[in-house]
Amino acid sequence: MSNAVKGKVDFTSGGEGYSLQFTTNGMCALEEESGETMMAFIQRLERNAETDMSMQDVRILFWAGLQEHHEGITLKEAGRVMTGVDGGFTGAVALYERALQLAFPDAVEGQGDAPGKAKGKGPQ
Repeated sequence: MSNAVKGKVDFTSGGEGYSLQFTTNGMCALEEESGETMMAFIQRLERNAETDMSMQDVRILFWAGLQEHHEGITLKEAGRVMTGVDGGFTGAVALYERALQLAFPDAVEGQGDAPGKAKGKGPQ
């Protein structure tokens, strides 16, 4: 069951249950895979969303969100999960956007800092 307090978003893909949650370990996995800080990665993804969105970046972000509850899932497997989500790519993007909103509730679009941006202390 989804848990908004913990930032967890449950969904199905191909008839299987999955959970997205942006935890410290998932964000560290993203940083290791991408070679960027979480803040820099998210800011670049948002900046390029309208004109030059990288499918690899979207898959890495989705993969990172799966790490807490599906440890060991590969990037390729994460891509398959994304493909099987209701709504396909658009549905997968909506899921990770929701999970990011829950992980960083103070970062509302158009207000405050971008998700992952330090505000004097690390993400909670």
